[in-house]
Amino acid sequence: MRQHDNLIEAMKARMARIQVGDALAQGTDIGPVSSGSQLQQDLEYIEIGRKEGATLAAGGERLKLDTEFGLSAGIATTSLKYATHFKRHSQAGMVMVNLPTAGVDYHVPFGGRKGSSYGPREQGRYAQEFFTVVKTAYVQAG
Repeated sequence: MRQHDNLIEAMKARMARIQVGDALAQGTDIGPVSSGSQLQQDLEYIEIGRKEGATLAAGGERLKLDTEFGLSAGIATTSLKYATHFKRHSQAGMVMVNLPTAGVDYHVPFGGRKGSSYGPREQGRYAQEFFTVVKTAYVQAG
């Protein structure tokens, strides 16, 4: 039992040092879950464990670190169901499935949502509207 207790104490000490936050920020150990439904499922599993007699050694509560940005989001999955759900519900201007979240094609609109965007989308068909000044001219040939 002593080895078990030592392991639990070591894991609790390590988990207390884990930095949760922006996945790209230096010093962050773990970023957010991919969606609200995934978070709900995680919390439900914790509750199932408690009901089955498990002891929660650390954590288990919902953190209040939701981002105000939404430039690009990505998911890696082999499930078409999860990929489709992620694409529909992600609050980002660009959504990637099994691809890097940078390096988009020049012919598609570029821009974010929420605090990651200002004004109309650039590039693609939207660029024509944004960067074009419409003028109507008439000439009568004489």
